[in-house]
Amino acid sequence: MNSRLSPADPFPVDLSVLTDADVEVLNSKVQRQLGYEFVSDGLPDPETEFRAEELTEELDRRDAGALAAAAPAAAVVDGRLRRVLGVQQRAVQSLGMSGSRP
Repeated sequence: MNSRLSPADPFPVDLSVLTDADVEVLNSKVQRQLGYEFVSDGLPDPETEFRAEELTEELDRRDAGALAAAAPAAAVVDGRLRRVLGVQQRAVQSLGMSGSRP
């Protein structure tokens, strides 16, 4: 098994069809190749740089999608929490309690 992906190795045309795990593995291999090229050649190969940029964009796109998908759920939880706190606050007020401890 090779832990790096050289510029001559095949690279997927469409990263969006890969699983998250496959994109992470591919990114790791390309990052290792970048490091290898810096050490051995002093500069990275343009193909390796291009691949690293493509993978970064794909990972950023996936992260943004995950955040957008999580936002509605967070809003529901926040809304429920606000309602619960509001009910508790009204209950404390109706009992004539300040809500603070002596």
